[in-house]
Amino acid sequence: MNKVQQTEDYSSFTRIKGNRTINKAQVKKLYDSFNEHPELASAVPIIVNDKMEIIDGQHRKEALKKLGLPISYVQIDGLDLRDVQIVNSATKNWSPTDYARSFAELGNDNYKTYLEFREKYHFTHSILMLMLTGAMQRDGGNTTYSFRHGKFKVGNLEQANKISKQFKDVVAYYKRADSRVFAVAFKRAAINPNYNHKRMLEKIQAYGAKFLKDSPYAEDYMRQLEKIYNYHNGQENRVRLF
Repeated sequence: MNKVQQTEDYSSFTRIKGNRTINKAQVKKLYDSFNEHPELASAVPIIVNDKMEIIDGQHRKEALKKLGLPISYVQIDGLDLRDVQIVNSATKNWSPTDYARSFAELGNDNYKTYLEFREKYHFTHSILMLMLTGAMQRDGGNTTYSFRHGKFKVGNLEQANKISKQFKDVVAYYKRADSRVFAVAFKRAAINPNYNHKRMLEKIQAYGAKFLKDSPYAEDYMRQLEKIYNYHNGQENRVRLF
């Protein structure tokens, strides 16, 4: 069994590259708890590896440092970032953004692109995956497992940017446009070589309230979008989008 050790040399601990950033609210919560019950400080030792990188307990370390209390820790050789992710997932789940920041910090350009799109377009994770991977089904070839294990790959970046901008235009005129099923329908329309975004935007502005009805099915939205797109157009100007 690994021995519990104790120190007041806070500088001996280091953050492992790729770990989540410190959550100040979580540190404050722990600070208040330890301040009221200092005996709890040693109840759950932090875990470090042979390099003194914190595997579990970086928020506890910050709270105890602020209080000037000694830090109890257990050193286990060979632990790495993946162990950090496993331990934290068992307590407080990592969000997609946490994983993206982690792998981006380690130099993975696919996750850097994911974060850039998130900042630029403010889409949900599922819509970001839809736009960036080209997969129409949920997660497609980029499953949750792949994303959490650093295997996420960006598809056609030029297309992703183009359709994301177009989708952002539509979101401004239809309150439910930010649902994934609507995003799937819109992307299928937008990748059609005959699609004209100016025409679609004008029609949604004019007739969206008349034809767009909330639905849990992408197929319903496809029918609605095609109907709007062709509304008040003669037979010779009608376009099959799907």
